[in-house]
Amino acid sequence: MHEPRKPWSPQSRRDLREVLAQPSHERAVQLAASRNALVRATLAASRETPIGVLIHLSTDEHASVRAAVAGNPAVATSVTTVRRLATDPSRPVRDALMMNASVPGSLVRPARVPVPVA
Repeated sequence: MHEPRKPWSPQSRRDLREVLAQPSHERAVQLAASRNALVRATLAASRETPIGVLIHLSTDEHASVRAAVAGNPAVATSVTTVRRLATDPSRPVRDALMMNASVPGSLVRPARVPVPVA
């Protein structure tokens, strides 16, 4: 059995920018496991981040990371993730999702339930 890999952490902002320019799936997974919320939020905001990593980051403990996912146009490809973010307890997360032009408004706003007429 393989030993679990330690999370990779960039040594500088330049390292992070270089990795995010063309992140491999493996590197994105490693960055998603970083202890640094700013690294995770930067990864979540990148258009190049694989959708599987975005789905994972959408459940992050830090609202700033979840808000970065919500603002990423690529998140629109996961309806389940969009619906979860639409009901997030953090207002900035919900606001970021509403501002995301790639996400259909029907997924963000609660559907109106018709009131039965007596």
